Amino acid sequence: MQMQTTTIPKPPGLVSTLAKGFDAIANHITIILLPVALDLFLWLGPKIRLETLLEPLLKQMTTAAIPTSVGLPDPATLQQMWTEFISGFSLLSIVRTFPLGVASLMSTSLPGATPLGTPASLEVPSFSALVSAWIGLALLGWLLGSIYYFWIAGVTAPAEEEHSFNRSFMQSILMSLTWFGMALVVGIPLMLVLSVLLVISPAVAQVAVFILLLFGVWMMMPVFFSPHGIYIYGQNAFASIMQSLKVIRFTLPSSGTFLLVCLLINEGLGYLWAVPPQDSWLTLIAIIGHGFVSTALVASTFIYYREVNTWLKIVMEKLQVMQKPTPPMV
Repeated sequence: MQMQTTTIPKPPGLVSTLAKGFDAIANHITIILLPVALDLFLWLGPKIRLETLLEPLLKQMTTAAIPTSVGLPDPATLQQMWTEFISGFSLLSIVRTFPLGVASLMSTSLPGATPLGTPASLEVPSFSALVSAWIGLALLGWLLGSIYYFWIAGVTAPAEEEHSFNRSFMQSILMSLTWFGMALVVGIPLMLVLSVLLVISPAVAQVAVFILLLFGVWMMMPVFFSPHGIYIYGQNAFASIMQSLKVIRFTLPSSGTFLLVCLLINEGLGYLWAVPPQDSWLTLIAIIGHGFVSTALVASTFIYYREVNTWLKIVMEKLQVMQKPTPPMV
């Protein structure tokens, strides 16, 4: 009895996939209008602040009895850290949702001045208004992200089956809520454990945080590919998540390298985009450049996801042929 032999094809190439992504966006440059418009609004538009709402809570930190022997900062230092964070935070940054969302350069910064002067500020009046605004902005972010991904999928990986935008949008919300729920289920107990470790031994807590960060980076890979099946194959949220896990399971070295390179390109160029001062119109060039590069990288992930699924299908079929015994020669 003899075993059939066959040749296993190579997985999608990293450089060629990136080149296809940049070419696709260069040929459909209007796609970057969405991230550019979002960044222009976050840059020049009004800011929604939480300083007045959270000021009483920050003042209470100075009277909190926190033992200094456990390695925690003193209350005054904690108050200063939180004050600086809140003063540089705008609630509008929630529009940049994860894992599905529009690429944005300005969502992580709150400029003190712009070429048009100091931006207007709006204070959130109450916690009920905060919750309502948070939910509304998250829904808006998911809607914009769905439009963004649907648009990119249409020019890079046309759907094999016709599926409506409305269905994709609803499945995207379900997918995002699924990951958010899983993050809460896993994150809250971990925070409690880290709090106990911090009291017992700050050194042990630091090691635990490092391990959790590595685990978080590993978990981000299947999370990143979760929306792709919805917009390429018209899958439902759970099928898309499972397909993403399958892709990472069978192609972890190549997929991990691909995503790492995309991350390094995006983060590396982030230092270049941060060079112009935010009160200069040169920041507009940075916004446009970031919009193009980030959108091209997202397009590359769509191309890679489609090609790697096709590659997996071919490999599985060939492996089945290889494992099938051939009839003996008479």
